[in-house]
Formats: sequence, structure tokens, C-alpha cells
Amino acid sequence: MLGSILYFLFYVLCLLITLASWEFLFEPERFNNLMHFLEEQQRIIEEQKHRLDELIIETESETEEETGETEAAGTEAAETETGETEAAETEPVTEETTGDVPPGTKGGSRYNELSYEERRIYDSLTDKLKNGAVSAEVRLVGAPDKTEIKRAYRAIYFDHPEYFWLRSGYQYSITSGAAMSDLTFDPSTYSYWEYTTDQAGYMERLNSAAESLANEARLQGSTYDQVKYVHDYLCRNVKYDHEAAAENNSTVHLSKNWDYAHTAYGCLVNHLCVCDGYAKGFQLVLQKLGIPCFYTDGESITSKGSGGHAWNFLNIDGDYYQMDVTWDDPDDSFFADFCKYDYFCTTYDKISEDHIADNDFWVPKSTSVACDYFVHEGSSLDSYDIGNIIQIANNHPGEGLALRFNTPELFSQALYSLMEAGDIAQVVGPGVITYYTGDNTVYVPEQVPRQ
Repeated sequence: MLGSILYFLFYVLCLLITLASWEFLFEPERFNNLMHFLEEQQRIIEEQKHRLDELIIETESETEEETGETEAAGTEAAETETGETEAAETEPVTEETTGDVPPGTKGGSRYNELSYEERRIYDSLTDKLKNGAVSAEVRLVGAPDKTEIKRAYRAIYFDHPEYFWLRSGYQYSITSGAAMSDLTFDPSTYSYWEYTTDQAGYMERLNSAAESLANEARLQGSTYDQVKYVHDYLCRNVKYDHEAAAENNSTVHLSKNWDYAHTAYGCLVNHLCVCDGYAKGFQLVLQKLGIPCFYTDGESITSKGSGGHAWNFLNIDGDYYQMDVTWDDPDDSFFADFCKYDYFCTTYDKISEDHIADNDFWVPKSTSVACDYFVHEGSSLDSYDIGNIIQIANNHPGEGLALRFNTPELFSQALYSLMEAGDIAQVVGPGVITYYTGDNTVYVPEQVPRQ
């Protein structure tokens, strides 16, 4: 219908031009002014017609995407850097950004949560980023607003951990015309990327590290086992970068790993990072495994206060789970192979006790416990039975002991019986035992410290 109207207007313009040629035949100056005016109107109508055609194509494309799967994309974050001690510019999750799976998000990408204009910005910038560039220019109908630009960049930052040189800040300028505008977009990057002569080498080292870990994980069998392998590898091999975290709110960065600490490169190549590095490294490997995995950031709440934080949620066999690899890494160099599982495939309600996601994008209200570590491994306990605990230890040789007691009262009773009354000797033998506790959980690593 709109197309017919536009074609009719074009016909009227042609008729006016014909009439004008007679009326102004002997007044060239007036004739030329009118012709310039009509040509400008014709150009605007042609642009609007082209826009209408694009909208029709877009509508057809979105209908197809809502009924199918999307490919897994990559990630990184936006307007404020996330870190363990940095205050985040976030708000609590709202109903609009949580709940059922929105169309097109199954592949682990935020792209399908964007509007048409936001996608145009996203696509133009990612076309540049694939080759290591950063700036991009895109022509848009009308002028994009601040929210559209922010959402487009945050989606790229969340979707593409392989673009590890991106920082959370950016600059942009808009040049507006009668009906179109030109957006020039310049994300900020870490200094090694701005001045390096080895961009291809950086990209290859990260890709090789992620592929190598993914190949090892593929040998583990089920999706759960693959996810656990990646989780455990990161907990055992990556150290939390306390020096970089201490500089989050500083304008001077002296720590050697600062430029990498918030990136997948810091996690998978340097094995030294802060929370968003863990989350991006974990996401990148799961993407290579074809497991839908999302990066999210927001705020953490601990006994020491609150601060910016980043973590993941993922999909295993159709169910969503929350995952915080950073907080599952005990950051203990004494026991090299020690992992915690308090935040391994947990529920939305559980993680929301001390994590508040921002409300820029969707977060699932995940309820499944099928892949919760303690449920899956049979060590989620409703009673204290030392015989059962011995059997659990025998089922996990070489992994130490990880138990969860499902009420605070039971946990207190079990901890006393195991450690104070000495029942743990029946499990791991006599001697001084080092153990750790979490949220109603107790961990006894293999008592073989790092040499």
C-alpha cells in the first residue's frame, strides 16, 4: 500500500515538472529554482521507497529467525569496564529482561534482541572488527539515538570475546542530512592493539588456545562433562589478577597484565585475569564447542560490599543455567587442582542472592537443577551419613571431596562431625586435613599440595 502511494507521488512530480516547463519557459531563473526543489523531493521519495523495501525484507527475515536457531556468536562488554572491585553502572534485573527464551537467542547471541537500526550499527562495526580494525562508518535513515548506539556496541561486546582488544568505552559522531545520517563509530582499544605490528599474531594465539581447550573438552562425552572440563581447567590453571583489580578505579595502570586482565586473551593465553576475563574466556571456548553461552555483567554483593562483576549463563540440553567461574576458582596456589562448584550450573534464584545483572539484555529465570554439580554428582545431601560420604568419595577418585548439605542446620552438624569429631579420617585417612567451606558446602581437596 505504501509502495503504491510512493509511486503515485513520483508520478505527480513528473507531471508537475512537465507543467512547470511550460509555465516557466520564459523565466529561466524561476524554472531552475523549481527544478532543484523538485529534484530534491524526488531524491527523498526514492530514499523512502528504498527504506520501505528494506523494511519489507527485514520483516520477512525476522519471521524466519524466530522459528529457527541462530549461530553462536562471540563477545565483549560496554560503557563501563567490569571488574571485581569497580562499581558498575547497572540497575536490578526487571521483568522485561528476564523470563522465557526470547526469539533468536538460543545460539548465545544478543544480536536478535536488537532493533533494525541497532543491527545496522552492529553489522557495520563487526565487519571491520573481523580484520582487526576498530572504527566504522554506517549510513542510516534518520539519526540514531544514544540508546541505540549503546545497545549495538554492548551487544558486540557481549557477543564477541574474540575481539579482545576492545575496551568498554567508545566515541561517535553523527552527520545528519535531510533524510539520512552518517554515523562514525570509534571504540576505545587497549594500547597494545593501537600500536602493535602483530595483530594477526595476537588473534592467532587466542584462537589457538581456545581451540586447543575445546578439542580437549570434546573428548569428555556429554555436554555436561564438556562444560565441567572447561570450568575445571580454568579454575585450575588461571589465577585471579589482584594487581589489575586493584587498579580498576585508577587512572594509572602499572600492573603488567592490565591490558589483558579484562579479556579472553588474559584468561586463555596469559592465564591471569579478573572476572570479565574468566567469563569471556569461558564463553569463547563454549562457543567453539557449539554450546550456547552468554556473557552478562552487573553487580556482585558480598560481605565486603558491592562492586562491578561479570559471569555467564548457558544452555545445556535445552535448559538454562547460571555460571560464575571466577567465584568457583578458590585462588589457592597450595592445592593446584582444587575447584569449587557453588556457582556451577546453578539457578537464577541462587545466583541472584549475590549477583544483580544489568537490565540491558535478557537474562533467563533458570530453574533447572539437572546439571547443578551437586545434584548431578549425587553429593547434594538431605542427611548426614558417613557411609554415604565414603561412597561419594570412592565415586570421584583423584578429585577430592565436594559435598553440599541442603540446610544450614545440617551443614553445621555435618561440619562438626566431619572435622571436629574426626569422621573425615574414615574418608581420607588420618592426619591434619585442609578443607574449605562455601554456601552450605564443604570441600576437601586431595591432600597433595603443589610442589
